[in-house]
Amino acid sequence: MDAILALIIVSGILIASGLFFAEEKSEKNIGQELNDAFNAMEETGFLITQTDTNISASPENIYNKLIAFFPDYVDINISIKQYDLNNSKCRLNQTFDDCFGSDFNEFTFGSPVPTNKTIFYGKKLIVKKQPPAECDSNILSLLGAEKQFIFNPNEIFFAGEEDLNFVFNVNTVPDDFLECDQNITINLSASFPPGYRRPVDIMMVVDKSGSMSWGGRVSTTRARGIELSGNYAFIADYSSGIRSIDISNPLVPVLLDRYDTSYAFDVFVDGSEAYLADYTYGIRSIDISDPTDLSQDDRVDLSGNYSYGITVSGNYAFAGNGSKGVDSYNISNPSNMSYLDNYNTPGTARGLDADGTYVYVADGGSGFRVLNASNPSNITNEDSIDLGGNAYDVKNVGNYAFVANDTRGLDIFDVSTPNNIIARGNYNTAGTAYGVDVIGNTAYIASGSGGLYAIDVTDVDNLFLIKQYETPYTYYDVRVQNGYAFIASNYGLIVLELASGTKMDAVHASGNAFIDFNEWKPSDQMGIASFNTSSTLDSQLKKLDDANKLQLKNDLNAIMPRGGTNIEAGIREATAELTSIRENEYAIKFQVVLSDGQSTEGNSLSAAQDAAAEGIIIYTIGFGGDVSETELQNIANAADGNYYFASDANALMDIYKLIADKIQAQATDSNVTIVVPSNIVIVNDGNAVLIDGNLVFNSGNITPETPWSASYTINVPCDSNLGCETDSITFPGQGSFLSYVDVNGVTQVVDWNEFTVPIPFKKRDIMVEITGGEILSETDIFLDINVSNIGDLNTGTTDLNFYLGNDSVCSTGAGRTLLANQHIIPELCGGNDETCFFSTVLYSDEPIGSQGIICVEVNPDRNLRECPNNNLDAIHCYSSPKTQFYVIEYRGWIK
Repeated sequence: MDAILALIIVSGILIASGLFFAEEKSEKNIGQELNDAFNAMEETGFLITQTDTNISASPENIYNKLIAFFPDYVDINISIKQYDLNNSKCRLNQTFDDCFGSDFNEFTFGSPVPTNKTIFYGKKLIVKKQPPAECDSNILSLLGAEKQFIFNPNEIFFAGEEDLNFVFNVNTVPDDFLECDQNITINLSASFPPGYRRPVDIMMVVDKSGSMSWGGRVSTTRARGIELSGNYAFIADYSSGIRSIDISNPLVPVLLDRYDTSYAFDVFVDGSEAYLADYTYGIRSIDISDPTDLSQDDRVDLSGNYSYGITVSGNYAFAGNGSKGVDSYNISNPSNMSYLDNYNTPGTARGLDADGTYVYVADGGSGFRVLNASNPSNITNEDSIDLGGNAYDVKNVGNYAFVANDTRGLDIFDVSTPNNIIARGNYNTAGTAYGVDVIGNTAYIASGSGGLYAIDVTDVDNLFLIKQYETPYTYYDVRVQNGYAFIASNYGLIVLELASGTKMDAVHASGNAFIDFNEWKPSDQMGIASFNTSSTLDSQLKKLDDANKLQLKNDLNAIMPRGGTNIEAGIREATAELTSIRENEYAIKFQVVLSDGQSTEGNSLSAAQDAAAEGIIIYTIGFGGDVSETELQNIANAADGNYYFASDANALMDIYKLIADKIQAQATDSNVTIVVPSNIVIVNDGNAVLIDGNLVFNSGNITPETPWSASYTINVPCDSNLGCETDSITFPGQGSFLSYVDVNGVTQVVDWNEFTVPIPFKKRDIMVEITGGEILSETDIFLDINVSNIGDLNTGTTDLNFYLGNDSVCSTGAGRTLLANQHIIPELCGGNDETCFFSTVLYSDEPIGSQGIICVEVNPDRNLRECPNNNLDAIHCYSSPKTQFYVIEYRGWIK
């Protein structure tokens, strides 16, 4: 047989030399150089070693070796054909085709061979013969591709431009060592340095309709005078008579009842009775014991002219009778009042006050005077003083009379000696001073279109302004109770919270605090738009440095209320500015829309939807009891924001702060991405979102004060690639990162794994190995087999099976035959169990009744969860020596 083989080899070589050719080439040296390089690989033994390993990988190995010798413009294709000797046919006819046949396995690597190029060709022949009576274990190619754990996370750019001093923390449960098939909980936490977030562009959108000039309101006809009694206000409402109003909630007053009279100018309340100065109809007594059911007790005509003002002292009432002076009445029986006397003053007697002996008179163009009414039936004059103006109202407190004196504002007179009035201090208010009230050391002036003035009168000779409450309306009279001013005006009863002022005052104060919020960044921008029936851009977007903050506050404080309500106009004004040339393209854009009512015109929802289409988030604030919450809620919903209700100025301040914090949170855009290998089981995702096999946590606003934390649970199966290949695991895993958007709108990424350490990992792994084989005959083959636990964990029992394979199949069920040999492998100790020592089972001279490729597999049914990489081994066992013939070819060309 050896002679036959030698003859075949010589014939093969002659055939090869005859087949060798090199066509005409454009580069004369390329063909020779390819041949020389190929010969060198043969002479050094490189080619023959490639037939000793996994033959399917050999063409690539030869290609890489050969191509390294040549310039880039040369390309190569490598082919290997593997023939097996057919002994029976070769004995009958000793030709190459009969001995090796036309069946072969071919393996190639390299670029496809072109048809339009000059090809340089060459080949080598290699014959391998198995020694007789021995089994050959060098058949790794028959075991199938070995499983490998290849971890290729997406390529990520890790930016190191900013050192943000991140603080990362990772711990696991358990924390000492980990095992396959064990639930592992990973606890993560991260902390940002303060204030790192995206920039923001914010437009404050402010309602400047007329209703922003008050806190609460009840609509009346033309309120001229007011008195309070506990939780009730009584209004002299001109042509609509007297009205009763519940003021138990001062900012939400409720109209109770009305009693119609002629032209009520003034009202005074004494117990369960209200006395009305009713112009041409004299004075009236009204029963107010039930404020929900007003009724008249009596009416008395004047001595002439018109009744403008009224006051009561004991059993007597005194009425300002215009140009006829002052009338006195006996009201000891309110149901039967009677006229007593008249003192005709030179002016137009309007507002009055009395203290039991004296009546203090605001006498129109004749100034201020004191009358002696110790005998109400015989009123006499004490003194008068005229400083100019037109005195409308007076309030006597101790030794001083406080007079609302037309365009002069507030005049104070010393009346400690009634017959010697002395002028003291004056404070000139804007508008026309119509009404006055005094509480403690503060005088309050209802100053017509000038609004309400609070004036410090501690030193009656040196008055100074505490606060002016501006208005678009006309204020006629005022009474102050429990920190609220109740004002009779041409727009009805208006209520102001004195500490915070009008709703617009509250907006100024809370808006200033919003502008001064200490978490704004120099890269943030803010502007202001306002609206009533139309809109105004009060302040363009500008960086929030100190100078611009001051300008923004000045622009906000200059906004004064008047007109109707068109929220749509305000939103569109702000949207135009947020999309103008002044926008920061990297910024998140917000509007903060405040209104105290509902739109009287326009389509605010449409404007909000258009803003949302521009990526603008809108927060809305409803301020006060008349707000349309539905409209503002719909605006916020349409633009991905939130609606808030502020009942008073303190609540408004808190809400502006809350919105500032919300904007901070939305502008801190951070995420944590945990890379999870594909064969890991996620037991609990910790509320993360699974994206492309990664767990992505929305970590939101991370600061040292509010660190982010999350937990997730995984399981590494013992039969997974990771369970086979690793001795330690690092969490959260290679490629995991935290990302955030910096002040320039650029996403920055920090590699979490730089801050973590690996944790030991214990696996379970059974290995079977054929350590030797002896051939006595075709049916008498003996193998030596070693089964061992090379892992860390105990195995449990499993099976060992034997198979007869073929020339290409051993690792799968198809194409192999189960042999009778079978063993049960007992539990094998793992390296982690220090009390167990039985980790290996040996089988010597295991008889196999058939020659061929013998396959041995442990844990064949995978009932035991362990690493399958070492579960299979195989060996060639033929009674006749096995011979293989290889043809290695190259083809080269110039690209």
